Amino acid sequence: MGIKTNPSYRLNLFWGKVDQKQIATFLPYVKVGGNVLDMGCGLGNTMHHLLKLPNTKVTGIDFDANEVKMALEIFPNLNIVVANAENMPFENESFDTIVLKDSLHHFYEETDFEKVKKEIDRILKPGGTLIYLDPNVNAMIRFLRRQAKHVDAECDFEAAMESVKSLGYKVQKTRFNTLYSLPLSGGYVYKNFIPHSPLLYKVLLGIENFFELPVNWLKLGRFICWRYLIVSQKP
Repeated sequence: MGIKTNPSYRLNLFWGKVDQKQIATFLPYVKVGGNVLDMGCGLGNTMHHLLKLPNTKVTGIDFDANEVKMALEIFPNLNIVVANAENMPFENESFDTIVLKDSLHHFYEETDFEKVKKEIDRILKPGGTLIYLDPNVNAMIRFLRRQAKHVDAECDFEAAMESVKSLGYKVQKTRFNTLYSLPLSGGYVYKNFIPHSPLLYKVLLGIENFFELPVNWLKLGRFICWRYLIVSQKP
């Protein structure tokens, strides 16, 4: 793996700042001081930021042992379990919050998702929060993926909403975000289109955050944003 595509290297560039921005969209809905599970934790960046919440215990789960190894090389203090989400090694009602960041589409298309949903429901406490943040698959994203020759699983916003309703959970918040920062960060093609400048990163993300407000108000986010957020609560 070349340095320009190495995740630990890219986390320090604009790609990492975009990832932090996306994590920040759901942090207010995570129960501070509770037990949090990051499903499909990948490189561990989400866990790293969740651990900044006071007195919060964070556990990750991922099926890819190589990915977990890389995550622990970047963030050695993480608690990650290598396991199958269809049969998770946790007690009933173990977690106050369950987060699926950029992993829902993999569970949706690459596992028995009905089993995964049952496991989520089993280990989430009553009154607990389930958070989805996933690629907002639309015509624009499909077109750009084809140009980049990027093939990925899909779980669009409507399918994600249906999965929440099938669990009987109450939707608390939906929102679309990320207008341009992800493709500028290199996104699926692993190129750094933005010069390394923390000030420039801050300006670009600030402008994007500003314009996301009217985009959501006008209900255009489903068609032009790169990510959707769904926050729901178990009865």
